[in-house]
Amino acid sequence: IVREITKVLVDHGVSIDELHTATREAPMAGGTLFEASASLRAPAAGSRAEVRAALEQLADELMVEVTVSER
Repeated sequence: IVREITKVLVDHGVSIDELHTATREAPMAGGTLFEASASLRAPAAGSRAEVRAALEQLADELMVEVTVSER
């Protein structure tokens, strides 16, 4: 998951300032959940929509949830 998301970011010129990962039990699903949060830096405001769309497409392909928020 990290490799695939990182590839999308690199392809769009996005820098990763911080990356935190963790796993936790998912009692309702009967397994373990992987979580990651990152602080990113995009090269230009115009490319943010493209990065968001590419991440959403990848999330669909990987069947994961990706949330993007801007500060």
